Amino acid sequence: MSHIEHKDGEHGPGVDHEINTKAVAWTIITVLLITAGSMVLMVWLMSTMVDAEAADDPAPSPLAEARAPWAPPGPSLQEYPPTTDLETLRAYEKALATSYGWVDEEREIVRIPVKEALDVLRGRGFPEGADIEALSDEIFGGAAPATDDGGGA
Repeated sequence: MSHIEHKDGEHGPGVDHEINTKAVAWTIITVLLITAGSMVLMVWLMSTMVDAEAADDPAPSPLAEARAPWAPPGPSLQEYPPTTDLETLRAYEKALATSYGWVDEEREIVRIPVKEALDVLRGRGFPEGADIEALSDEIFGGAAPATDDGGGA
């Protein structure tokens, strides 16, 4: 059998002192001090550079146009999601369909709620001899849709 021999040292027999712990500790402390010193130096250097760059910047123009935010020329894109725009449109359309108002005050054309207009038409009907195509042209800007009476030509 083989027998491992250990050197007898100051700590007694059988203790091997191949690693110098004192030197390792001083090395770690030195590396930490150098790292901390480098960090402090970098912070100081960065703040000095930022201050120098700010001092080199010209003052902003006193003109209002120079300070106003710039927007590219239209058309502008609709924001996403379009629910806000759609809700605004629907509220506007509902207000038009359910309220009174002037369409053309000079010609004395008014707007009445749709439900009330239907009640009026049910009660009175179209006036005799009313030209539906002329009314359609005036209201919608086009001819009234053709109806098929079932009769021949």
